[in-house]
Amino acid sequence: MDNMNNNAVHIAAMKGREDIFKALLPAAPERIIAVLTKKNGEGKTPLQLAVDKGNSGLFETLPAKNTEFREAWKVHNDALLLYACVHGGVESVAAIMALNSSAQIRSPKGRTPLSCAAEAGNDDIVGFLLSCTVTTSEGRILSTSPEGSGVPEYNPLLLAAKNGHAKVCRRLLDKGASVNTPRDSKTNFTPLMVAIDEGNREVVITILSDEAQGLEAMRVCVEKPRLCEDDEGETQIEITTPMRMLIEEMQDVAEWMMNRSIYCCSGDQGEESGESPVVEYSFQFLEDFQEEKYRLPLLTARCLIYTTLTLNFADCDLHWQ
Repeated sequence: MDNMNNNAVHIAAMKGREDIFKALLPAAPERIIAVLTKKNGEGKTPLQLAVDKGNSGLFETLPAKNTEFREAWKVHNDALLLYACVHGGVESVAAIMALNSSAQIRSPKGRTPLSCAAEAGNDDIVGFLLSCTVTTSEGRILSTSPEGSGVPEYNPLLLAAKNGHAKVCRRLLDKGASVNTPRDSKTNFTPLMVAIDEGNREVVITILSDEAQGLEAMRVCVEKPRLCEDDEGETQIEITTPMRMLIEEMQDVAEWMMNRSIYCCSGDQGEESGESPVVEYSFQFLEDFQEEKYRLPLLTARCLIYTTLTLNFADCDLHWQ
């Protein structure tokens, strides 16, 4: 034992000495598991230390073909996979999955390998997991869902947005992750609103730049109960939108999004037929600009031209969804 209570197996795992590690493993499966789950002074097992050091070759020394070992080791292997998605690399994740785990597993609380990797910002692991497929006993092929396990707290896009991992968000969006259906369980915020709230500018721009869902991410209203300041203490509903949050936190992004929205939505509709161009707004755009608090920060020359155009009801038809 050293001063961190590392035994010989722990040390062999840290050093990547596959020969010594294999020689130290007992023959009986239950005794192997006892050795592999022994924790050192930091509370880490030998294989967790191997993950930390990137010694993925160590996993090939385990008796993976022994059915008794594989079945008894399954629950520990699943936990190790989640650990590797946070602290390890693609090689370790792939090696652990080969020991009877898959990208489809989830912890009792709802964590998945993808949610762990997304929260940690491990872009390469996220890409690897999204490429994984599993064939079920019925012959169905399951791909790793970018939506995760369905538990809001562990939704991969929400976690990546909250922690500022723009590259991970890009990968998830490219695989079809929804920008509006996963909501934060406490605030009911979407990934975009969470990113704005956390000040994660690069994530905000990544989501809004998405061709498929960028504008859709703006079409959200979140109601928040708010106590009045009067003596009655009645509860009122306060509306929060992505645009309002952008104006308060990222004014230049709000201006860019407003200009982009009007440009994208107005287009040339109706010009050939001689009809008035149709401008569609699906988020609380004009309502936001009726309030001085939200209007004044964006009264630059360019924005003033656009807001004037949008308020000219004689020149365009407004379609509200």
